[in-house]
Amino acid sequence: MHTQGTRSFSSLRTALTSGESTVEEAVDSALSRLAAVEALNAVRHTRIDEVRREAAEADRVIAQEGERAWRTRPLLGLPLTVKELTAVAGLPYSRGSDGPAGIAQQDAPAVRRLRDAGALVLGSTTSPTGGWCGAGLNGTRPPTTNPWNGHLTAGGSSGGAAAAVATGFGLAATGTDGAGSVRIPASFCGVVGYKPTYGLVPYAPLSSEGLSHIGTLANTVADAAALLRVMAGPDSADPASLGVPAFGAADVADDGEPLRIAWATTLGTPSPDPAVATVCRTAVERLAARGHLVEEIDPPAPDGYGSLATILATAEARSAAPQDDDRLHPVHREVVRWGRGLSGIDLAAAIEERARLCVAYDALLDTFDVLVTPTVPVLPFDSGLPAPAEYLARGSTQWLAWTPNTYTFNLSGQPAVTVPVGRSATGLPIGLQIAAGRHRDRKALRIASEVHGAAADQFASLPPQTPEVGASFGH
Repeated sequence: MHTQGTRSFSSLRTALTSGESTVEEAVDSALSRLAAVEALNAVRHTRIDEVRREAAEADRVIAQEGERAWRTRPLLGLPLTVKELTAVAGLPYSRGSDGPAGIAQQDAPAVRRLRDAGALVLGSTTSPTGGWCGAGLNGTRPPTTNPWNGHLTAGGSSGGAAAAVATGFGLAATGTDGAGSVRIPASFCGVVGYKPTYGLVPYAPLSSEGLSHIGTLANTVADAAALLRVMAGPDSADPASLGVPAFGAADVADDGEPLRIAWATTLGTPSPDPAVATVCRTAVERLAARGHLVEEIDPPAPDGYGSLATILATAEARSAAPQDDDRLHPVHREVVRWGRGLSGIDLAAAIEERARLCVAYDALLDTFDVLVTPTVPVLPFDSGLPAPAEYLARGSTQWLAWTPNTYTFNLSGQPAVTVPVGRSATGLPIGLQIAAGRHRDRKALRIASEVHGAAADQFASLPPQTPEVGASFGH
């Protein structure tokens, strides 16, 4: 039943409550898209028999309790996927590696909370090894490709998650985001991607770089927030989650007050592609027309890429065993080797630079309610590349330099949401990002919902069942 009317959990829940549909039918609808999403190389592991049993049990509960069933299980019946960097009990915990993987014995805290809330895990989605890049590379396996053009990347490292949602294999997904890894693929695939305030969702096992978040992908802002609401809260597995204020946004509705919005075309060195700039500026103009106070600004701090690259390269060097270097993608291998040559002084300087950036963006978002930017300054590129070719030509250490608007908010720890707001001339999705001050997620979600509502009709239908072969590149 994955039709235009059931692209959100709210519409599915209405159908379940009225008896128009069942959870088993919703799961069957999602599974009917499995071949399409497998053609994109977006799914790593599935749990088909298990999820069908869970769907039958969910239908039994709904038949017995009616609407009361959702009081303690707010996501009851929601089919979703989990990125393979996050453990799902009973599935191989592969973390993007090509080799054999052990079976996870327990769910990560975020997954456990989703399942306790009634969500149904269809399976795990693909990721580059350890989530190292912003494209859909999968080791020696074929790359994850874009649902709207099978020659191009889905983005990464949560590319499988974004492609699954866009293709209809589940209504939502979880992803991880260390430099934009939820928001980049969400923008490239035309879905909503939400990276919350750092620490709001416990991240386990711990990540040595201190930049990674668990986030959500969905077809609507409300669904992305609903998953986050369930996953949020302290857990002893992640010290960063302890003492974090509760995620109290009951909804993402407009409270009627105009907000002060900062608008910047870029937060770093790349200028956006003209198609990206035009579509995003139009979306911002619609916000101004709704009565919000929009002011175009310059970035409040220098591009933080030097800090980001140093922190990530040292983390990659720590996790990569020298005897495995030959198995790494050539660019990944060079990043790891560079990281091994960095000193403690280099890392301390990067941490200091990051702190200055945090101060600057905290001050900016004390003055403005939200900061709006294009999510990614480029359109989806060749699926075989870890980054746009022009950035790779500058050297392997520039492997993430093309996406300053996303990685800035991993450095700052502030929440950021991307929503699809239009398309290029060849039909490629373009996303707009809305960021807010730390623990002010609701403001970002409110503006994201407003913006998405004005453009949602452009993404109301699923991409083609089979990725288009021979589609043109470019804008």
